[in-house]
Amino acid sequence: MVLTCRRRILDRAVGRMARRATKAAEVIVEVAENAESESVRLRAARAVLSDMVTISRFADVEARMHEFEEKLRKDPTSFAPLPRR
Repeated sequence: MVLTCRRRILDRAVGRMARRATKAAEVIVEVAENAESESVRLRAARAVLSDMVTISRFADVEARMHEFEEKLRKDPTSFAPLPRR
């Protein structure tokens, strides 16, 4: 029960952040394009690139996890446990 409540709270928080992510990205891009300071524009541009790399890595891991979950769902015996060291 506690775990379920924690997941709901976390899901809501992530949902709120996701809804604001587009606006945050727009602000960073606007700063990257319009800031008077070259160093501010550079930091904003780097932030965009860094975030894209992070999102890409997360998406790759998520896709792989989904693939493993589907394989396991279809055939629970398809994955042998790893040997202990």
